[in-house]
Amino acid sequence: MRTDSTKKETPGLRRIRGLLRHIRLSAPRTLFLDIETTGLSRHYHRITVVGYTMDGCYRAHVAGDDPAAFVEAASSAEAVVTFNGSQFDLPFLAKEYPDVLMPERHIDLRYACRYAGLTGGQKKIEKALGFERESDVDGAEAVLLWHRYVSGDHGALSRLIEYNYLDVTGMATLFDCVENLLCGEKELFDPVGFADRCRPLRDTLLRNHPPASARGFTPLGFDELFAGTAAECPSSEHLAQLAA
Repeated sequence: MRTDSTKKETPGLRRIRGLLRHIRLSAPRTLFLDIETTGLSRHYHRITVVGYTMDGCYRAHVAGDDPAAFVEAASSAEAVVTFNGSQFDLPFLAKEYPDVLMPERHIDLRYACRYAGLTGGQKKIEKALGFERESDVDGAEAVLLWHRYVSGDHGALSRLIEYNYLDVTGMATLFDCVENLLCGEKELFDPVGFADRCRPLRDTLLRNHPPASARGFTPLGFDELFAGTAAECPSSEHLAQLAA
């Protein structure tokens, strides 16, 4: 892949390159993070899964479980990597887990990718780089998978965690590619890329989850599912379309 390490340096590009290099230095203590939620609004919706890797080891914190392991990982991390985390993941986490101290050093790959000429969502960028996912689940279906789990579909949670795992490990691949494009080859002292550190998702992680009721969740009604959406407060235009 062609590198853009000779690209004219702007203040923004200089900052991104500096972050990439610093994060590479703290590779074993870098937290790759992605959350799943019941929707897009921090006011109406909740986090369902917090997926993360530290030194290649993936873990998933599911809503209703003890967050101690996630809290410990976040507090011990030296840097955090997200995709659109500045606008989505980190504000959600700050609201629901105010006591979790995330690392100050953060790189949002959505913006880092733009400096490398890569735009769009994470899956679109992965595809442009030649990486194909094994799962066809998208963000909208991820929301439905949680509601199916709460309604008694035990396997839906496994699919949701697998989707999250692919998002988190996909970020490791994007980091390596963007670092190569913007900074050139990796330093000799750390020849192993973040993607190479990611270990396969163990089958046991996808099984033996307690039912949603054991985590204190009950099936959601219309109000909870559609609070804050056009379905709850339809516009006059939408009502006219329904009446037509």
